Amino acid sequence: MTSEEKKQMEELKATVESQAKWIAAQKAKENMKCPKWAEEAYEHYKDYISGDIGSYDFWRNLVVSYRKDLGIKV
Repeated sequence: MTSEEKKQMEELKATVESQAKWIAAQKAKENMKCPKWAEEAYEHYKDYISGDIGSYDFWRNLVVSYRKDLGIKV
């Protein structure tokens, strides 16, 4: 392997490792327990929700809905 090929291989490896970390972070966001900042909204709606696991966007939208129900401008 030439030094140029070795350099390209190292760059490719770094790119793949970076992408793997990003994918893991995205998966963690899709299956997260109710975050502390959404607990009040969860308690309000928990009779209508199947569990305390959801995506980041789910928890964010739940909080927005809760604030709207309380008449808080969002």
